[in-house]
Amino acid sequence: AENEADKNSHPGDLQATPYVRKFPRSGWVQYGVAVYNATADKKTGLPQVTVQAEVYRDGKPAYRFPPRTLEFSPRVNPKRFDYVGRLRLNDFPAGDYLLHVIVTDGLAKKKFARAEQWMDFSVR
Repeated sequence: AENEADKNSHPGDLQATPYVRKFPRSGWVQYGVAVYNATADKKTGLPQVTVQAEVYRDGKPAYRFPPRTLEFSPRVNPKRFDYVGRLRLNDFPAGDYLLHVIVTDGLAKKKFARAEQWMDFSVR
C-alpha cells in the first residue's frame, strides 16, 4: 500500500539504504555477494564460479541474465572473495521486484555447488 509520503516524493528524493531499497527508473541497483570456500582447481589453484541474476515481478521472471563466469587472478583466495554486480533500471516499469542472485561453484560436489540469495527492491 502506498502512503501519502510516497505519493508526494520525487525521483530525485529517493535514497536507497539497506532497509529502504527504492530506486529511480533512471538509476542502477548495485548488489554484492561474498563467496566462501570455493573449490580450487588442483592444477591452477583457481575456482570456477559463475554468478547469475534474475529479476522477478509478481512472482514471475521479468528479466534473466545469462550466468557470468568470473575470471580470477592467481592472487585470489578461493576461501573468500567478493563479487559486485550492477543492474541498470532504464527499462523497468515502476513497481516492486525481487532480485535473485545465484552463485554456482563448478568444481564443488553437487550438494555444495549452489548458493542463492533474494533481495526486494522498488522502482519509482
